[in-house]
Amino acid sequence: MRKKIFGSVGLCLLAFSASTLFYCQGVLAQGVNPSPNRLSGQDCYLTAIGGIFAVPNTLIKQTLDALGSSSDTSASSEQMPTTSLPINWKSKPNLAFPRTNVAGTECNGKFYVIGGFSNNLKSSAEVEEYNPDTGSWTTKASMPTPRYDLAVASYDGLIYAVGGYSGPDIWYNTLEVYNPKTDTWLEKAPMPTVRNNLKAAIINGKLYAIGGNNGINDYLTSNEEYDISTDTWTVKAPMPTGRNAHGLAVVNNILYVMGGMQEIGYSAANEAYDPSTDQWETKASMPTPRRHLGVTSLNNKIYAIGGYNSTGDLASNEVYDVQSDSWSVASAINEKRNRFAIATVNGHIFIAGGWSDERWFLDSVEEY
Repeated sequence: MRKKIFGSVGLCLLAFSASTLFYCQGVLAQGVNPSPNRLSGQDCYLTAIGGIFAVPNTLIKQTLDALGSSSDTSASSEQMPTTSLPINWKSKPNLAFPRTNVAGTECNGKFYVIGGFSNNLKSSAEVEEYNPDTGSWTTKASMPTPRYDLAVASYDGLIYAVGGYSGPDIWYNTLEVYNPKTDTWLEKAPMPTVRNNLKAAIINGKLYAIGGNNGINDYLTSNEEYDISTDTWTVKAPMPTGRNAHGLAVVNNILYVMGGMQEIGYSAANEAYDPSTDQWETKASMPTPRRHLGVTSLNNKIYAIGGYNSTGDLASNEVYDVQSDSWSVASAINEKRNRFAIATVNGHIFIAGGWSDERWFLDSVEEY
């Protein structure tokens, strides 16, 4: 199962119904604290059934430490760039629903935060729309399939939500399309590969769903193309580095996939895909290896923000110049976080929600 343990400081009291089990991929043991070596690239959570069960904070800490340090052998050989860019982050009105593992996109000049895992410990179908002109959030029609770790992308005034997970052992290849003008959802042809922790983008009327993990493979290289006009999928050239929980952005009709979790640990890989040639090219590695980061493009540059690695939650903001194939450092976000929604709207970058080891489920929003 790919979800981190959720708890409170000291003792975590979870009320459900039967005995408490600790789940991880390939692990099912009652009252067992798994070895870090068995958790590489995976997330876990506790499910408690039957009355009230007290989980010692030491167990939570040990497991979070194991998740954070799992196979962290991917440290970049590059030195951190020292160039700083004048970037300031401002706090904006909070989300109505605190949640993590959310997806975000821009559509029609507004910022949408979709799905996730909410603080009631359930998969979310919530859709919230932020209007930068009014500085306000509006709750919209819920997604038909509640899920988290999904991918979303927008095109021609519509939002496409694909894949995801709702646990236990429920991965999705579902593709649902939201129309903001009618506030309605439609189901489309399912993706060939069931998966979560993937990313998606749309270029010239075609959606590309890349990477992720499922119950069969934790580090997928899958690259599948959805033709919006024909409602059909085609398998394309696989990504060179199999990974999940990565970031993706588009500049000049080229897709750039950055970071994530690969088999050897936290990834710094930066690979570019050209749909016109169906070919991949390796680019300059990201300075800070990490997973569950946010990636978006602005002014022909790509911003890799936040995330998580063996040091914990990150506020890092690193900028990739596609023309020079080089990285620089920009000012950090205000609140360290991972698993958050991100999008560029009208020349501004917005991030929302996510997870922090200090505050767990986040509802905070920041704007660059």
